[in-house]
Amino acid sequence: MVRKFIINYQDIDNVKVRARYGYLEAWTSIVINMLLFAVKMVLGVMVNSVAVIADAVHTLSDTGTSIIILIGFRIAKRPADREHPFGHGRMESIATLIVAVLLMVAGFELLRSAVERILKPTVEKAEITWLVGLILIGTMAVKELMARFAREMALLVKSKTLQADAWHHRSDALSTLLVLAAMVCAYLGYSYVDGVAGVGVALIVIYSGYAIGRDAISPLLGERPRQELLDEIKNTARSFEGVRGVHDVIVHRYGQHKVISLHIEVSAEESVTKLHDLSEEVTEAIEKKWGGSAVVHIDPLNKDAE
Repeated sequence: MVRKFIINYQDIDNVKVRARYGYLEAWTSIVINMLLFAVKMVLGVMVNSVAVIADAVHTLSDTGTSIIILIGFRIAKRPADREHPFGHGRMESIATLIVAVLLMVAGFELLRSAVERILKPTVEKAEITWLVGLILIGTMAVKELMARFAREMALLVKSKTLQADAWHHRSDALSTLLVLAAMVCAYLGYSYVDGVAGVGVALIVIYSGYAIGRDAISPLLGERPRQELLDEIKNTARSFEGVRGVHDVIVHRYGQHKVISLHIEVSAEESVTKLHDLSEEVTEAIEKKWGGSAVVHIDPLNKDAE
């Protein structure tokens, strides 16, 4: 599917290719969610189940999340301009944060519904048949497949936005599971069981939204890069003849675009032209390996300092 719809699908560092992954996942979600909404709504009316109708509306609301993802990836792929000289890559983190908040809202909604079922374990007057059960199980299976598809896309392009959407699909599947459990438990005379299980499920969804939101905020605030990355940059600079030392390595991330600055220590006895050429060589090597842009500062050292 990826090979068919995404040109140059292997070039995941390209912002345009990365955006196409987001578009594919989002549009797939929109189409399938609309179909599931129609199925659940018709089923809810047929069996006279308010819970199933509410679950249908929940599924329809998921299209809003997909639209946010579309907008986020569309803005993130825009090239740098005068107002945003380092591009718009951080828009993906903002979209991730919004989806994480919506995931937490869905979790709190599940929690509220579960607590209500514990406090008021009333039997719903709904017609429970094998057909109803199979249809609800089928919709859960579809949402779980959507969650796995979104997660696979997220792993391919290392996108926290798509990872958050995967959890959003899974929360919808869990919501449908609660509806089915409520109908079955009420039929068997154990109306409170689904409420207790629902609390546990809701807490998992809420925590997942919190964890994803926390990870989305961190790069927006300017998180410290991995020590392994800093060491690799230093080793790359040190590999050039004439570089005596490297310090003050700084990495700023704007989505996939990196801005790297570092200081290289060189001999003060070398000519300005040679040091300039050395700086250009180090800059080119770093930009080629990690993309983005690099700024290399020269710190001349006299013999005493060496």
